[in-house]
Amino acid sequence: MKTVAREVGRSPSQVALNWVLNRPGVLSVIIGVRTLEQLEDNLGCLDVALDAGQLRRLEEVSTIDLGFPHAFLANPSIRGMTQGGADVELPQLYTVQVRLLRLCGGRAELVIERPTLH
Repeated sequence: MKTVAREVGRSPSQVALNWVLNRPGVLSVIIGVRTLEQLEDNLGCLDVALDAGQLRRLEEVSTIDLGFPHAFLANPSIRGMTQGGADVELPQLYTVQVRLLRLCGGRAELVIERPTLH
Protein backbone atom coordinates (compact mmCIF):
# COMPACT_ATOMS: atom_id res chain seq x y z
CA MET A 1 0.00 0.00 0.00
CA LYS A 2 2.77 2.42 0.92
CA THR A 3 4.62 1.75 -2.34
CA VAL A 4 1.58 2.54 -4.46
CA ALA A 5 0.80 5.57 -2.28
CA ARG A 6 4.30 6.93 -2.92
CA GLU A 7 3.91 6.29 -6.67
CA VAL A 8 0.72 8.37 -6.88
CA GLY A 9 1.76 10.96 -4.29
CA ARG A 10 -1.09 10.17 -1.91
CA SER A 11 -1.49 8.83 1.63
CA PRO A 12 -1.88 5.08 2.21
CA SER A 13 -5.41 5.65 3.57
CA GLN A 14 -6.44 7.48 0.39
CA VAL A 15 -5.09 4.65 -1.77
CA ALA A 16 -6.73 1.99 0.42
CA LEU A 17 -10.15 3.65 0.38
CA ASN A 18 -9.97 4.28 -3.37
CA TRP A 19 -8.99 0.65 -4.00
CA VAL A 20 -11.87 -0.63 -1.87
CA LEU A 21 -14.34 1.66 -3.69
CA ASN A 22 -13.19 0.20 -7.00
CA ARG A 23 -13.66 -3.43 -5.94
CA PRO A 24 -16.42 -5.32 -7.76
CA GLY A 25 -19.59 -5.44 -5.72
CA VAL A 26 -18.56 -2.70 -3.26
CA LEU A 27 -21.20 0.00 -3.16
CA SER A 28 -20.18 1.94 -0.06
CA VAL A 29 -17.36 2.36 2.42
CA ILE A 30 -17.82 3.46 6.02
CA ILE A 31 -15.02 5.53 7.45
CA GLY A 32 -14.54 6.84 10.98
CA VAL A 33 -12.30 9.75 11.85
CA ARG A 34 -11.39 11.65 14.98
CA THR A 35 -9.94 14.81 13.50
CA LEU A 36 -10.72 17.17 10.67
CA GLU A 37 -7.34 16.32 9.14
CA GLN A 38 -8.27 12.62 9.02
CA LEU A 39 -11.60 13.48 7.43
CA GLU A 40 -9.97 15.62 4.75
CA ASP A 41 -7.34 12.95 4.11
CA ASN A 42 -9.94 10.20 3.76
CA LEU A 43 -12.10 12.27 1.41
CA GLY A 44 -9.00 12.74 -0.75
CA CYS A 45 -9.55 9.12 -1.84
CA LEU A 46 -12.12 10.42 -4.31
CA ASP A 47 -9.39 12.15 -6.35
CA VAL A 48 -6.94 9.23 -6.53
CA ALA A 49 -6.31 7.64 -9.93
CA LEU A 50 -4.83 4.14 -9.83
CA ASP A 51 -3.73 2.49 -13.06
CA ALA A 52 -4.42 -1.14 -13.93
CA GLY A 53 -0.96 -2.28 -12.82
CA GLN A 54 -1.31 -0.67 -9.41
CA LEU A 55 -4.78 -2.14 -8.94
CA ARG A 56 -3.45 -5.58 -9.93
CA ARG A 57 -0.56 -5.32 -7.42
CA LEU A 58 -2.92 -4.31 -4.62
CA GLU A 59 -5.18 -7.23 -5.51
CA GLU A 60 -2.25 -9.67 -5.50
CA VAL A 61 -0.95 -8.64 -2.06
CA SER A 62 -4.43 -8.69 -0.51
CA THR A 63 -5.59 -12.03 -1.89
CA ILE A 64 -6.18 -14.67 0.77
CA ASP A 65 -5.94 -18.37 -0.10
CA LEU A 66 -9.26 -19.71 1.17
CA GLY A 67 -8.41 -23.34 0.47
CA PHE A 68 -10.99 -26.10 0.09
CA PRO A 69 -13.87 -25.92 -0.73
CA HIS A 70 -13.55 -22.32 -1.99
CA ALA A 71 -10.72 -23.01 -4.44
CA PHE A 72 -12.60 -26.05 -5.73
CA LEU A 73 -15.84 -24.09 -6.21
CA ALA A 74 -13.99 -21.25 -7.98
CA ASN A 75 -12.79 -23.65 -10.67
CA PRO A 76 -14.41 -22.60 -14.00
CA SER A 77 -15.54 -26.17 -14.74
CA ILE A 78 -17.21 -26.55 -11.35
CA ARG A 79 -18.78 -23.08 -11.59
CA GLY A 80 -20.19 -24.02 -14.98
CA MET A 81 -21.81 -27.12 -13.52
CA THR A 82 -23.15 -25.48 -10.38
CA GLN A 83 -24.12 -22.06 -11.77
CA GLY A 84 -24.84 -22.88 -15.37
CA GLY A 85 -22.02 -20.60 -16.47
CA ALA A 86 -23.79 -17.48 -15.18
CA ASP A 87 -21.61 -14.57 -14.09
CA VAL A 88 -22.72 -11.31 -12.54
CA GLU A 89 -21.11 -8.25 -14.09
CA LEU A 90 -21.54 -4.96 -12.28
CA PRO A 91 -21.29 -1.77 -14.34
CA GLN A 92 -18.26 0.40 -13.68
CA LEU A 93 -20.17 3.67 -14.09
CA TYR A 94 -20.97 5.30 -10.80
CA THR A 95 -21.56 8.54 -8.97
CA VAL A 96 -20.01 9.12 -5.58
CA GLN A 97 -22.13 10.38 -2.72
CA VAL A 98 -20.74 11.26 0.69
CA ARG A 99 -23.09 11.34 3.67
CA LEU A 100 -22.24 12.47 7.19
CA LEU A 101 -23.81 9.85 9.44
CA ARG A 102 -23.22 11.57 12.74
CA LEU A 103 -20.98 14.04 14.46
CA CYS A 104 -20.81 13.16 18.11
CA GLY A 105 -18.17 13.84 20.72
CA GLY A 106 -15.71 15.16 18.14
CA ARG A 107 -15.96 12.01 16.03
CA ALA A 108 -17.41 12.06 12.52
CA GLU A 109 -18.54 8.93 10.73
CA LEU A 110 -19.00 9.07 6.98
CA VAL A 111 -20.40 6.74 4.37
CA ILE A 112 -18.95 7.06 0.90
CA GLU A 113 -21.40 5.44 -1.48
CA ARG A 114 -21.00 4.30 -5.05
CA PRO A 115 -24.45 3.47 -6.35
CA THR A 116 -24.50 1.71 -9.69
CA LEU A 117 -26.39 3.18 -12.61
CA HIS A 118 -29.13 1.18 -14.28
